[in-house]
Amino acid sequence: MFIRSTGIVLISFFLLFTTMNAKDNSEKENFLPEDIKSVFIYNFTRFFDWPDEQSDQTFTITIFGKSKISKLLRVIAEKRKVKRKQIIIKNIFSIKELKSCNILFVSASASKHIKAILKKINEWPVLVIGEKKGLLRMGLGINFVDMDGRIRFEINKTNINRAGLKVSSQLLKLAVVVI
Repeated sequence: MFIRSTGIVLISFFLLFTTMNAKDNSEKENFLPEDIKSVFIYNFTRFFDWPDEQSDQTFTITIFGKSKISKLLRVIAEKRKVKRKQIIIKNIFSIKELKSCNILFVSASASKHIKAILKKINEWPVLVIGEKKGLLRMGLGINFVDMDGRIRFEINKTNINRAGLKVSSQLLKLAVVVI
């Protein structure tokens, strides 16, 4: 059962990535790390339950700091939905701009503000995702890591539960580290 369900998850990640690619498919391409992270972020939405899912008509993904992931996320948002909700992509550069959202991606350049960010969103049901070593232990739910030139992710289930979110065991099986 594990091999079958893991295979289905991996195939869905692959199919989504190949169909949602914003680049010209006529040339042979190497996927950039930000492209892979964008697709992962979209696919994470399938494996989480937010407590207020029924109350809003949109699903908001906020990118805090300088990052190239918003480019492909915007393409995905034009073509896909999250649980029948329109996807909104917001880019912010200060804690003052931080508003309620479903997913908050903290870029490596903004990770120096992580304590203040987490303090502000303390009561919010937000999946916080980062991309810098050590952030998982500081309070993030998911952190991207580079392992042998491949993008992988770690999960801190305690932080996810603290945010009031429920994560699928299917996703936990795909993480390289689960705390």
